[in-house]
Amino acid sequence: MEFMLRLRIDLLGRPDCHLCDEALKVLEELAEEFPIHVRKLDISKDLELLMRFRDHIPVGLANGRELFRHHARPDHLRPILAGWVEKERLD
Repeated sequence: MEFMLRLRIDLLGRPDCHLCDEALKVLEELAEEFPIHVRKLDISKDLELLMRFRDHIPVGLANGRELFRHHARPDHLRPILAGWVEKERLD
């Protein structure tokens, strides 16, 4: 039986952000293809995140690495996630 870790993607945003809602939908669809778990973080509740990202949301982070900013595009994210899955299989 093959065991694969799930990659946690932190989606940084805030309430009433239509781009954040769109990014969440894209990530949820990708979660049907890849072993990912999406964790929503509201930057308005974290002063450090608010100061760092302010109006540059949504932001997707995986292991501290920025995957996207403003727009989550499946055509951009799919090869990144496929590479992560392949790396996990080889490790």
